[in-house]
Amino acid sequence: MGVVLNIENGKREAASIKDLIDLTSADMGRVNKLILSKAGSDVEMIPEIANHLI
Repeated sequence: MGVVLNIENGKREAASIKDLIDLTSADMGRVNKLILSKAGSDVEMIPEIANHLI
C-alpha cells in the first residue's frame, strides 16, 4: 500500500536567527560591556584590540 504526501503544505519558512538575536541582544550588550571593562591593560594595544573585537 502506498502513501501520498503533500510536501507543499508542509514547507516551513526559511530558517532565521532573528528571533534568537532579539532574545539575546540585551544580554550580549552586557557581556560586551563586561569584556571591555576587564580589557584594561598598561600595554597600549590591548584595550584597542579588545575594542575591535567587540
